[in-house]
Amino acid sequence: MARPESKMSRWHGLLRRRRWAAALVALLAVPVVGLVGVGPAVGLDGSRDVTFTTNTGTGFNNFVYSVAIQSNGKIVVGGDFTQFSGSAVSYLIRLNADGTKDTSFTATVNGYVNSIVVQLDNKIVIGGGFTQLNGSAVKYIARLNSDGTPDTAFTASVGSGFNFDVNALALQSDGKILAGGAFTQFQGGGPAYVARLNADGTKDSTFAGNVGSGLNLDVYSIALQSTGKIVIGGAFTQLGSASAKYLVRLNTDGTNDAAFTSALGTGLDSTVYALDAQSNDKVVVGGVFTTLAGTGAGYAARLNSDGSPDTAFLSTIGAGFNSDVYSVVVQPDDEILLGGTFVQLGGTLAGHVARLNTDGSTDTVFASNVGQAFNGDVYAMAVQLDAKVVAVGSFTQYNGVTTNRIVRFDASAGQVNPGTGGATGATGAVGATGARGATGAGTTGATGVRGATGAQGLQGVQGLQGATGPVGATGLKGATGDRGATGLVGASGLLGPTGPAGATGATGAKGDLGATGPAGATGAAGAGVTGATGLVGASGLLGPTGPAGATGATGVRGATGLAGPAGATGAGVTGVRGATGLAGPAGATGAGVTGATGVRGATGLAGPAGATGVRGATGPIGPSGLLGPIGAIGATGPTGAVLVTAGVAGLNNNTLYAAPGVLTSTATTPTNVPVSGGAVGTLFARSSIAITGTVTVFKNGAATTVTCSMSAATACSFVGTPVTFAAGDTLAFRFTSTTASAASVVLSARIS
Repeated sequence: MARPESKMSRWHGLLRRRRWAAALVALLAVPVVGLVGVGPAVGLDGSRDVTFTTNTGTGFNNFVYSVAIQSNGKIVVGGDFTQFSGSAVSYLIRLNADGTKDTSFTATVNGYVNSIVVQLDNKIVIGGGFTQLNGSAVKYIARLNSDGTPDTAFTASVGSGFNFDVNALALQSDGKILAGGAFTQFQGGGPAYVARLNADGTKDSTFAGNVGSGLNLDVYSIALQSTGKIVIGGAFTQLGSASAKYLVRLNTDGTNDAAFTSALGTGLDSTVYALDAQSNDKVVVGGVFTTLAGTGAGYAARLNSDGSPDTAFLSTIGAGFNSDVYSVVVQPDDEILLGGTFVQLGGTLAGHVARLNTDGSTDTVFASNVGQAFNGDVYAMAVQLDAKVVAVGSFTQYNGVTTNRIVRFDASAGQVNPGTGGATGATGAVGATGARGATGAGTTGATGVRGATGAQGLQGVQGLQGATGPVGATGLKGATGDRGATGLVGASGLLGPTGPAGATGATGAKGDLGATGPAGATGAAGAGVTGATGLVGASGLLGPTGPAGATGATGVRGATGLAGPAGATGAGVTGVRGATGLAGPAGATGAGVTGATGVRGATGLAGPAGATGVRGATGPIGPSGLLGPIGAIGATGPTGAVLVTAGVAGLNNNTLYAAPGVLTSTATTPTNVPVSGGAVGTLFARSSIAITGTVTVFKNGAATTVTCSMSAATACSFVGTPVTFAAGDTLAFRFTSTTASAASVVLSARIS
């Protein structure tokens, strides 16, 4: 959202998922999605945790991009917000397990947070677009002690840090930290867009040397397989001089795994925002793509452990989703949670969230209970030890109830807490039941989940993954063993007597709401969301997704695509994730607009142009990015919606105008472009610096009521009564500022 272009980070945030494989016995870190505990089947039924909603009050006042769970159940949340339930906060907050604010946590940063991971010692690593922590200088990454105080030793080791946004983080079993984003340097040198830090924050020079020059564009997600190999997804198309279309795998030392690329074939056709690995090392992928190795793949796909397409999964999921996937989380039972801008799965209502069975088929019980679900995008999700799931994003409602960007799903009725089991986990090696124990002698049978038999039957349908729960002396209940396949502490077999919990599916009646599902695609903040999944597309136009539009004319993935000229500016300043697809040719002039950062356009239709940009030194402009990924919604057709982008450069106590598709206009008079008709009722704008001013939609040369204002702020939005355009009417945008400092401002408007 990761701004899914907050670039995402938003763009893009897309970011944040469980990066651990069940076999990480060393247990040096807690996966980004939080502790998943032991035991099999996760009894998630999709109903809202009412008490949690009550305790979160009025929620957040702006987009939430990332969430992670500490071992004590406390919830760490990051994003672009400055308030929680009416209380002032600064882009980062910790909630108690019940959803109330943890007043003992006082850490503050000065910019959005795209990604959060929690180490086994409960220290918190954060990445994003910030340069200060509690008023002291940091460079886009920081680590907090378990109580929220700054880890000053880590800050000293990081030194000059990164030169631009961090979109994604992942923790290795040896404590090393992987980072991906929009940066081109760490501590003054390469590689670009990906780096590895030692556990103390110093640079892993061996890794850097093996990666070489790095990637050629932003990274939005990182996942680790049980072998330690590193799977990376983003907007890039090259690793060094080798082809790497939006997805690449590195060996543990950072060298390119060429066999993976070969197995992937022709690869994907657009940006990857989310990744997670299952217990068998298959990798679930989400993003803006619609094909994999030449076969249809509706925004989600699965790869075999060697990188080859899982054709059975693709066949089962069928048409897939109708718009972008920003978040992928594999649960302990290998079922798959996905969140994003989509409102349909296989032609059936799926309000920005869905769950798939392990074979890729839709979990119909979950779908029925979720109903219409969210009215805006989901950027990140985290699984708690008790199987409940916390979801965050741009939404403001869940099934009509105000939730303001955070919701927690209840576990299904009858789901039993996995229990303690720590007593037997001194070494975590009790693998007797590791292979999903046929009998799971589980001494804690009372807590069994999904067991087909009685107290001792233990042949739970889910193979009693709980077997890995205790995880040795750490008692973290299988933080690393959520996949019984590793045989960790099988003794906790978890008697399956309660397995039938799925009975709650009876609430499926909610499905009646589905009729209105498509509308959700234009939810309150959806138009401008920056995918929390760290997708800090801050670096500018994520061109790769633009051309997806059915008519291509707009390069916004929308049916009416608006003029590739947007790309003509190649300005990394807009960071418009997908929307940036506006004419890759833009990249060709990138150097002329924002100097060193011009590259973003490189991912547009004329990818080669990007080569002139190298966003490098001026990367920071990226914050002005517009959540381009949302643009992909236009491709869904069902709602007939098209995302239009526009922007100006050098807005300095004056008024400038921009035509649809032009992202760095300096025009002082309107440039009116005819449209084929529709209605504009959603508008989102972002400035590279805090300004006081307005952004207004013009129809036939005159201002309309579709407008939003910034008061010493960097963003504004409008969701309200739309202005209707007939075929032949003209569209333009006006940008005004009373701030005496030059700003770059970009916007996205939805035409439905």
